[in-house]
Amino acid sequence: MKRPTLLISLLALVLIAAPVSGAMIRGGEQITITDAIEDDLYIAGGKVTITEPVKGDLVGAGGELHVLGDVSEDVTLAGGRIYLDGTMKDDVRVAGGELRISGTVEDDLFIAGGRVEIEESAVIKGDVRVAGGELFLDGTIEGDLDARGGRIILRGNIAGDIDAMADQIESHAKVQGTARMVAEQISIGSDASFAKDVTYWQRTGELDFKPALQGEATATFAPSLAIEKWDIEKYAPQVMFWGFVAKLVSSLLFAGFFIIVLALLTKTMFTDAAKQLKASFWPSVLYGFLYFVATPVLVLILLMSIVGIPISLLSGILYGFSIYFAKPLTAMVLARWVEVRYKRKWSYWPFVGMSILMFIVLKFLAFIPIAGWILLFLLVCASFGSLMMTRWQRFQKAR
Repeated sequence: MKRPTLLISLLALVLIAAPVSGAMIRGGEQITITDAIEDDLYIAGGKVTITEPVKGDLVGAGGELHVLGDVSEDVTLAGGRIYLDGTMKDDVRVAGGELRISGTVEDDLFIAGGRVEIEESAVIKGDVRVAGGELFLDGTIEGDLDARGGRIILRGNIAGDIDAMADQIESHAKVQGTARMVAEQISIGSDASFAKDVTYWQRTGELDFKPALQGEATATFAPSLAIEKWDIEKYAPQVMFWGFVAKLVSSLLFAGFFIIVLALLTKTMFTDAAKQLKASFWPSVLYGFLYFVATPVLVLILLMSIVGIPISLLSGILYGFSIYFAKPLTAMVLARWVEVRYKRKWSYWPFVGMSILMFIVLKFLAFIPIAGWILLFLLVCASFGSLMMTRWQRFQKAR
């Protein structure tokens, strides 16, 4: 089993390694995979549907992802809504707003989201680590369950141990292992059963577990768990980690696809911009700054005249496009700058790989207050300024 702490470093390499391993990379607003994938699949889109088997890893991000086919290796997904209906034959790591699992996971499941549903038909053969606003666990879990959330409703069968912490816990499950439950309020349904000892805490005090206890099992009210209930520093990093993973996976996939396509469509544009950046950094920063400040003003002025409306709309669209893809475009200029600065001669894939690495660096700069933000802003302005100066020089020569 791969440890989740390794995921953050693996994600940084996955897009660079993908072309070498023969993986398929797909991106678009709406994507449907209707043919079997014989290798890894990296996919990003507004709505993604996978109906056929994936023989390697599946890494994806999007507004909605629906996996109907089987996946032979690891699954890593981030999105608004994620539905897993196939058989996942290795570890599964998913994060998003609404998550539903109705298929089979043959190894461990790591899941975080606003609303998480593990449906009655779902079978998880490994351990489950889950964090979310609302958790509805109805399926069969053959390993241990570690759950954190606002509201947790346990049903189905859990063969291993339970460690659950939430504002509200409601149990109707058949639990074969030991259980530890900590919540503001705990409810035990008439159909619940515990085969081994239970340790619990709730704000209102002791609770009668006797009807649900099987054999020699006991239930112990432990006031000391109340302190652990509010130990935010211990459990908050889990949710923060998955939130960061979701954002990183999504941005890496979209940026990686954009870089791969744009690198195919351009020849010397980014190399020329990198030479311009190396020769005149601060003038490039100035031109880039003026572009970001002056373009919205120009669009508004053009909107005031009927003749200028089409031009203003086109300019607004292009400006929005440049803002949305500012980091990938900057990353590509910086990648060529490294090539020029250190007198390298890169082919297509090394350039793509360095561009993705530069994008990761820019993403991390965004997490550094003040100094990181200033440096990021300067690099974006410098890159856009160098691109503009390069295009203007080409226009002058063409005249």
